[in-house]
Amino acid sequence: MNPLYRSMEAFVITVDCGSMSGASKQLNLSTSAISQQIQKLEQQYDIALLHRNTRKIALTEAGQVFYQGCKETLATLDKTQQQLNDLKRTSTGDLRIASPAGISCCGMLGAPLKQLIESNPTLNVQLIVKDEPVDLVSERIDLALVVRIGSLPDSRLIARKLVNWQQSLVATPEFLERNGLDPAVAINDPAALAPLHYLCHQVLLSDNYLISRGDTQSKLPLVPRLVVNNMQTLIGLVKDSVGMARLPQPEIHQELRTGRLIALLPDWDMPPATVYAVTSQRESQPLKVRAALEALSQAFQDHVARTAS
Repeated sequence: MNPLYRSMEAFVITVDCGSMSGASKQLNLSTSAISQQIQKLEQQYDIALLHRNTRKIALTEAGQVFYQGCKETLATLDKTQQQLNDLKRTSTGDLRIASPAGISCCGMLGAPLKQLIESNPTLNVQLIVKDEPVDLVSERIDLALVVRIGSLPDSRLIARKLVNWQQSLVATPEFLERNGLDPAVAINDPAALAPLHYLCHQVLLSDNYLISRGDTQSKLPLVPRLVVNNMQTLIGLVKDSVGMARLPQPEIHQELRTGRLIALLPDWDMPPATVYAVTSQRESQPLKVRAALEALSQAFQDHVARTAS
């Protein structure tokens, strides 16, 4: 406890009790310890706060001013301490979550958000949907969902891996036919894709990664003809046969099952897109953030299990 807080508390309780002996009993301190605390205040501010005699104490004019100020200050500190304790012990207040549009629109967030607001009646959730990079500090984001291939570059952040999403390079049958390819015949030669229109999300624009098949590695010879900053827009353009694109499988698993989209290079493995829950680096997280992390982690694992079955 702060020394000034202890001295102010001893002073206020002494006044309320009408004696140092009464304050000593309430604070479980000796009378001399109470006296020393008050003397420290008088020395610090260089003014007498109490009139003392052998039988009673009384406030000086300065003491009356200081007493009122201490009462208000201690009450504010106690209220603030309680609010901080509530944040640590209960999921309350506002929780700001940032998420890419693709995650927000593919049925991933309904279950965890429903769980959070139903289980925590004093918690209010604000969902900020954007594909652009998020500044957690300036935008006051408590938790951001981030999709990356490989590790996150900012070491100042705490990233919790939620799941790996397998990616597929996909196109519609119509797009393949328009480019002289038979949709019924698997395409496993990366070079055969070079002439085709490739669409890309801006987050992956500089990501020239390798694909692998057994011990063989190959670099995808793709140059983006169209760059998009929104995953749902990119998926829509691929469905409209504008071009082919690398897309996370959980966001297109229904289209792959029905044949509306066809996976290209099916024998090749692509690096997964990892979904992270990112928070600012700090010693302890409020309970509301920890609760959100657990709910999101479970939801992503459940979604992977459902789409894999």
